[in-house]
Amino acid sequence: MHAKNIDRRNIYEYYTLVYKIEREDLAEKAYEALKLMILRGELPSGEKLLQESLAENLGISRTPLCSALAKLEKEMLVTSLPRRGFYVNRLSLKELLDIYDIRLRLEPLGAGEAAERASASQIADLESAVNPPALAGVTENYRSFKEYDYRFHSLVMEISGNSFLSRMIRSFNIISLGNMQHFFKSPEQSIAEHRSLIEAIKHHDKTAAEKTMYTHIVHARQVIEKKLREENG
Repeated sequence: MHAKNIDRRNIYEYYTLVYKIEREDLAEKAYEALKLMILRGELPSGEKLLQESLAENLGISRTPLCSALAKLEKEMLVTSLPRRGFYVNRLSLKELLDIYDIRLRLEPLGAGEAAERASASQIADLESAVNPPALAGVTENYRSFKEYDYRFHSLVMEISGNSFLSRMIRSFNIISLGNMQHFFKSPEQSIAEHRSLIEAIKHHDKTAAEKTMYTHIVHARQVIEKKLREENG
């Protein structure tokens, strides 16, 4: 009798664990899907997130969706308003400048370390990212450019070999937050600067890579700074 009780308890615990894993897996998948939709601009800044519609489109219940939204809120990609629901975060120009100030300090470090450590295959990955086939439609489509820019910068940070830096930038969505609103220099200019950065990394020139990344981010920051000055008169 005692053994049967143990078996029943074990079975209960097993199915409880399986349910928990499946639920957490669904929440993680919903989180990744929503994050990508925000990055691409399919869920634009300031838009209200209709939970019933999102749950239906993602093929999940409200429980994993709420878990995903809570995680996105912690990462500042969405915000919740009492009795009004969740909205895609709309950062002020001052907040965007603050994010670019953080990027100015972190990403040149990653670029310099990438120049020191990049392998031949990693350099080939960077070069593939800016080859014409990979860039098809990128310069003509704002959403495609945002996704391309995010992936390129993330790849450089990954190549740096600094797992703490890469994880910090990814966990706090520093690149995604910086790209959420449409304040870019021309895509052509950005891509040209990416190619210059690849050359510095290819030649393992740490100083040049740091300087190129710093200048690249400064140029993007200047676009936002100009917009802020215009708004302030």
